[in-house]
Amino acid sequence: MITSSHKLDSLRAINHGLGLNPFENAVSFLIVVVAILLAAYCIYRFDLHILKRAGLSEEQGRKSALWLTVVTAPYLFLLPSELLFRWM
Repeated sequence: MITSSHKLDSLRAINHGLGLNPFENAVSFLIVVVAILLAAYCIYRFDLHILKRAGLSEEQGRKSALWLTVVTAPYLFLLPSELLFRWM
């Protein structure tokens, strides 16, 4: 929303990259990667908290939370959605 309200072409390119293909623009790619890492960190902390409360030891909780984070991180943010729109 921030980039779409401005008329600058560079912000339009970032907006297009965020919405359709993060690989078109380096800034868009960086924003998407930061979003994935932030989501992965939140998933790890939440899973670690839940697993500790479930009775796992500190080491078991960390290993399990790490595996859950690796498996459930939102990697699909990197999927260019313009590929999906071509088929419609």
